[in-house]
Amino acid sequence: MARKKEQPAEDAIPLERLIARLEEIVASLEAGEQGLEKSIELYSEGRRLGREALKRLAALEERIQLVTRDEEGEELGLEPFDPDEE
Repeated sequence: MARKKEQPAEDAIPLERLIARLEEIVASLEAGEQGLEKSIELYSEGRRLGREALKRLAALEERIQLVTRDEEGEELGLEPFDPDEE
């Protein structure tokens, strides 16, 4: 019996490579050059990778913090990052 090529778990793939793979999948599906079975396989992989990317991005967003400083440049503390606040 032929063995499937082992793929690394999604959580072991660097986020940048994960997003690049998602872009490849989207381009392939948009080109419409794949058969139905291959398209379904790619779509399924894309859904899995998309969920993993969203999970990681949410975790990163929670970790992003701004260091606040007073007029003398002394660190006052940390506050959560708010992308809507400028």
